[in-house]
Amino acid sequence: MPTFTAPIALLSLLAAACVDPPLPAPPAEPTATDPMLVPAPRPDPALAPAPRPGADVVDPQAAIDRAQTLWSEGEQAQAEAALLAVLAAHQDQPGFASEWALRQARDKLGRLYLEQRRYDEARQVLELSAQGLEAFNQEHALGWACPYQALGALYAATDQPAQALALQIKAADTESGSARAQLDVAILALSAGDGATSVRFLDRAEALLASPGQGDAAVLQPSQLPVIRGFAQLLMRDHQGAEALFESAGDSSSTAAGAAAGLGHVAIAARDYGKAQELLAKAVRMSAAELDDASPSQDPMGLVSDPKRLYLEASFQMACLGSAWIESNHGRHREAMAWYERILEQNPSHLLALLGKGNALVGLGSPDQAEALFERALERYPDNPYVLAELGLIRFHQDDVEAAERLFERALSLDDGRYTCPHEGLGLVYLRQGRTEQARASFQRAIDLNPDIEFAKYNGLARIYIDEGREDLARELLLKSLANYPYNGEALELLVSLGGAPPQAEP
Repeated sequence: MPTFTAPIALLSLLAAACVDPPLPAPPAEPTATDPMLVPAPRPDPALAPAPRPGADVVDPQAAIDRAQTLWSEGEQAQAEAALLAVLAAHQDQPGFASEWALRQARDKLGRLYLEQRRYDEARQVLELSAQGLEAFNQEHALGWACPYQALGALYAATDQPAQALALQIKAADTESGSARAQLDVAILALSAGDGATSVRFLDRAEALLASPGQGDAAVLQPSQLPVIRGFAQLLMRDHQGAEALFESAGDSSSTAAGAAAGLGHVAIAARDYGKAQELLAKAVRMSAAELDDASPSQDPMGLVSDPKRLYLEASFQMACLGSAWIESNHGRHREAMAWYERILEQNPSHLLALLGKGNALVGLGSPDQAEALFERALERYPDNPYVLAELGLIRFHQDDVEAAERLFERALSLDDGRYTCPHEGLGLVYLRQGRTEQARASFQRAIDLNPDIEFAKYNGLARIYIDEGREDLARELLLKSLANYPYNGEALELLVSLGGAPPQAEP
């Protein structure tokens, strides 16, 4: 893989193996006037200066291959000249051969510009290469996805991870027979917090790997696939299913780091923080050491992914994320920040690390910095329900209740089945507006969806019960709130006001 200053984790995740398929037979027999049959005026067209439009290149595929060789040898200027010569020779020329040459040359040229961080030029030629590609593939029975993959890498390099994932999905749909392409999407979706997409593409990868003669059989060890699925199950809040997957992966050298990271998250969900810390420390240590030993693939024109490295990065990031959550759950926001930063150093667009860092900033008394971070996250992940809900909470605490309500409602319109925060946020809005019954319903919905995370929903419902004189029920809710987060001052104050002794926080 080329060396980029952009996020290497995202670029590698987007770098599915890109192999140009063999040239199929043209749709019609060439004639004597076909420019592809005219002898070359120069012995080496790959090194020739860009000819006038319509000039002849005998073998554009040889010229493109020569350009790839030149690039791999560090002769980027000559590689660019060779590719531009192909474009000049075949621009506006009719026929399949010329269109195929133009698409390949633009794809390779875009990748060269991408490595050189000439992003505007890269976008221009890659978009031309991808334009009408679906119809082109269908017409000629091809499954060529290279421009989609390169555009995905471009979006990653320019800090647009949602668009990068969308392009990688399009590439995997196009290369439907490539287990590597499906697996890259499955792992990339983890850093976007999208467990459902990860599972969908992992299902495809496993089905392909189970097929006889599958060429991608070496993308990962079979025992590593349950770990990736387990990470996705964690994101979907299926801790029991995830635990079974991590246990099934065993403790071999290829799975130990990932399985330990996953089991650490399961222990957090069970509030067994001592066990969680032990497992996560092991996962961080092992995955960091293995990452130091692993090198990305070196394939400047192909941007070939390294599934082993992707797996190790996912394991490391999940381990750091769990470690951060433990610190946050104990009110140690500065220590949590350090863990989030370790993830973001490797992958600056990791969604859950960005959200965690924002919440840590709030805990440290820097809501303005958190707001700026969430705004940037929304630019990276437009219409993401998690980011919208976090911004809603910021607006609520800024007393902009109407804006908060709009953000929570927008988040619910995008994900109302699994995510509790928008329900909790709307409960807070309704309670402040005096809409008690709507507040009660929203808090209860948040509790029903997941009783074991968050605490404001318990505090809000407890306030309603206190106003109704139902102090025993309020006390039960406040104890549950403190069990979820022992350091929330609101629950402690309310419990003391009811004459209850606050529980001792775990050290």
